[in-house]
Amino acid sequence: MASESWLVERAREELQKLESLHPTRFKYLKLELKSLISQPHSYVVAVDEDSSRPPPTTSPAPTQDMNQLLL
Repeated sequence: MASESWLVERAREELQKLESLHPTRFKYLKLELKSLISQPHSYVVAVDEDSSRPPPTTSPAPTQDMNQLLL
């Protein structure tokens, strides 16, 4: 799958950057990237499933009346 190979390539690039710029930090993120590189199919499926969901609804912005109640 094209998106899978792109994802693995990008993960490798990001992992290399993190390891060179932050050798002792972001251990969890590095582990996630290594996992993605070794098992890309499981991540691509998860991304595809998330993209099929509708975006979350947002609450309306507070109105002036609501702001006055908060004062």
